[in-house]
Amino acid sequence: MQLATILSLVSLIATVQARCYSLKDAPGETWGSKQALAREVVDKLCSGSDSIYGSLNGTYGADGDSSQHRLKQMTFGMPYNTWQQHMAFEIWHLKSGQRYLGYEECKSGLNKEVNCDAGGRTAYENWEYRADIGPGEQY
Repeated sequence: MQLATILSLVSLIATVQARCYSLKDAPGETWGSKQALAREVVDKLCSGSDSIYGSLNGTYGADGDSSQHRLKQMTFGMPYNTWQQHMAFEIWHLKSGQRYLGYEECKSGLNKEVNCDAGGRTAYENWEYRADIGPGEQY
């Protein structure tokens, strides 16, 4: 019984490829005081309730389908202002066929990346999530 449990855990861990970005990956850019704002944005993106933000939840298509991948980017701050920052939130559907991404699953996956100081990217069995912060305009 214990061997089966250990093998199940190893199998589960093998399907997750997680990585928080280091400051080397994102020089000097961390969520800092914008982390709470990033969580609010994730909530709006995953609920699809705000026409300004758009939506990352919903049905994703099969391989090669344009709905396989979704990216939302936004810039906060005044243009040419030193505190202007850009946030990017991205989700990929990794399997063939269609799959629905609900509010809770979307929010949980993206918030795990927001919990990384400089953002991060994690692949699970069905989904891959990325949340990133950077300087200036969209990239």
